[in-house]
Parts: sequence; structure tokens; C-alpha cells
Amino acid sequence: MNTQPCEIKLPIDSAASLSFYLDSSIGIADLPGELIEQILLYVPIDNNLSNVGISYSGFAAFIFNSYYFSSAHYKSYGNGAALFTRDVWITLPLNYHIAILSQLFQTPLMNHVRMSQVLNLKMSMERSVKVFRALERLPGSYNFRACCERSLRWSCFWGYEQVVACLLKQSQVNPAAKFNASLRHAAEFGYLGILNMLLEHTAVDPGDCLNYSLRMAAENGHIEIVKRLLSDDRVDPSAKRNEAVILAAANGFTDIVELLMQDPRVDPSDCDNEAILTACQENHPETVKALLSDPRVDPSEFDNIAFNMAVENEMLEIVSILMKDPRVNPGVMNSTPLLVASRLGSAKMVTLLLSDKRVDPSAWNGQAILNAIFEGHLDVVKVLAKHEKSTNHISAMKMAQRKGFHEIVEFLYDFVPTVTPYEFQ
Repeated sequence: MNTQPCEIKLPIDSAASLSFYLDSSIGIADLPGELIEQILLYVPIDNNLSNVGISYSGFAAFIFNSYYFSSAHYKSYGNGAALFTRDVWITLPLNYHIAILSQLFQTPLMNHVRMSQVLNLKMSMERSVKVFRALERLPGSYNFRACCERSLRWSCFWGYEQVVACLLKQSQVNPAAKFNASLRHAAEFGYLGILNMLLEHTAVDPGDCLNYSLRMAAENGHIEIVKRLLSDDRVDPSAKRNEAVILAAANGFTDIVELLMQDPRVDPSDCDNEAILTACQENHPETVKALLSDPRVDPSEFDNIAFNMAVENEMLEIVSILMKDPRVNPGVMNSTPLLVASRLGSAKMVTLLLSDKRVDPSAWNGQAILNAIFEGHLDVVKVLAKHEKSTNHISAMKMAQRKGFHEIVEFLYDFVPTVTPYEFQ
């Protein structure tokens, strides 16, 4: 172990508080423990703290083994430790975790610190239990109810089920604090065990905050959480204009969409059919099928915008599903979807669209094939050229010649052999 003499530099304000200045000939081993403690208070609380602790046994006694030192060290930072990044937080010794959380759970946060930053302080399940047990053993009676049950809310946020179970056994703890924030965390992140424990308390209202718990569970795909919440009469799955089914549809959670649609209060066509519009936009074909099973859902809302988006994003399966619904018009806006598909170069999409008689390849003076030629999509040109109504082939060949697409020129010339080269020069 290195105990060679070294030079120790203190901030001026620290040196002024001491009765003497350290001489460069004094080694660390010669310093009294009280002075070492004062020096260590100026060591940054960062991911190098543990390295400082293992560098000398006299440091280790404070950095690794003293709750009181780590508490004083943290207090010297004010409340700034709540701003630690996660990579720094996970490197801190256990006694620092205990000291920091002890204070953050019991003292009001400073203006520059948000609760979300406190929630960012994650640890392993095993360590969370050690921290809780240590807090229980602190001298005096540790107040787990402080700051609106901040310790419980933090435990529910990270899913520390064992800690939550211990906290709920304490008669004074209010699991419904902060508008049932603990339940909302459990529902949002899918902690079914914690959710069930919280719902055993009559004070907890799963329908609070406009059924936030159900909406978040639906959005994040936690179907078991959704089932459990729906079993409670206080929960309304149609809250906030059926946002739960809309969020589930947007994320492609078909099983949750189907589950919610079984409830007569749920209207999947609410908010101008937003559920199917977002399901189409995000390319969730199975969800689209589930929604179309309800006659109230209209996929042609806003002049077939769902269909248009699917074509533009080359979602072949979504387009195929929508075309089977008689309310959807693939020839909308004078066959604009065909023009879009031709420009994008999707021969399969063009072929699918042309399978519907309402789609006119000659619309806009045959602009579809001209779009394909302009972008050099030979395979699309071949599909469109087979339709007699597609365009004036001479105009198409002139376009291909100007763009320098010789393969398209040759194809069109072979396809229309009655046309001579002089006709399109």
C-alpha cells in the first residue's frame, strides 16, 4: 500500500479553517483521522470516488464504511447529487446510496432538482432491499411517509416489489399519495405484482387522473395490467375520448385493442377514427383488421387519408386490407394514389391499385406513367403500359428520351412497334 509522502492541496477556505498548513514532507499515514475526513469532503462525488477509497485504507474507512461521512459529504453538495448521471450513480458505494436516498426521501427538493431526476437513481433489486433495511435501522424512527411517500413512489417507479411490500406493511404509509402516483408508475411500467398489492388498499383509486393507469398500460402493451384494471368498476376504458384504445392501436397492441373493444363503453371510432388512422400510419395490419371488425370504424375518414398514407409509405399489406372495405376508394382524388405509387417505383403497389376498376391509369392526362418514366422506374412503366388507357405512348417515349432512360425508350418502342423514331424526335 502506498504511504509515500505526498503533497496535499486544500482550497483556501479549507486551509484557513485549519490551525496549520500541511508541509510537503508529511505523509498521508501521519495525518489524524479528523483531518483526513475534512480533506475527503472536497473530493468530488463522481465515478472516481471508489478509486479514491481503495487507494488508501484510511480513505476506505470513510468512503466505504461510514454512513455519517457519506451523509455529510452529500450535504456539502447541497441537493446537487440528485443531478448525478446514471453511470456515476451506479458506481457509488452502498453507504452513499443510503445517505443520498435517505435525504432525498425526506427533504424538499431544491428548485433546480426535479422529481424525475430523483427517479433516475436506479439500482439493483438486491441493493434496493439493502438500502431499505439500512434506513429502517437508522437511529430514531425513519419517516417513510415524508414528502408524500416519495420512498414508496420511487420503489414503485423501479419495480422494487420487496421494498414496496415492506413499505405497505407500515400502517402510516398512504399508497394513494400524489393522486395515486405509485399505482400509475406500476401500471405504466408493467409491475403487476406491485399493482395488485396497491389495489388491496381501499384508498387507492385506479380511475384517478382520468384513468391514467389504464391509458399508460394500454400504450405500453401491458395486457395483464389492462385486464386487472378493467376488473375494477372504478376504471373507465373510454376516458379521455377513448384514448386507451387509440394508444394501443398506435403501438400495434392488437390483443389490447380487441380486449378494450369488448367493453361496450369503448368506441374505437372516437376522435374522427384516430385509432385506425394511426394504426395504418404505423403499419400495424393486424390491428387494422381488428378495428375494421367494428362497423363504427370508418377507414375512409378525411377523404381516405389512411389509404393515401399507406400508399405513400409503401405499406402493401395495409393497402390490400383497406381496399377490401367498400367505403375505401383507391381512385380517390382522380387516382392520385396511383400517381404517388408510380413516382415511388413500387410495381407491386401499382399492380394492386390497378386491380380496382375505380383506379384510372389515364387520369391527369396519363401522369402516372410519366411519373414512373421521370424517376426511371422501368418495372412500373411495364405495368402501366399494358393498360390501353394509361397514356399517349409517344409522349411517354419523348419523356424517356429527354431523361436518357434508353431501356425505357427501347421497351416502349418494342411495345408500340407502329411508332417510328421520327414521331417522337
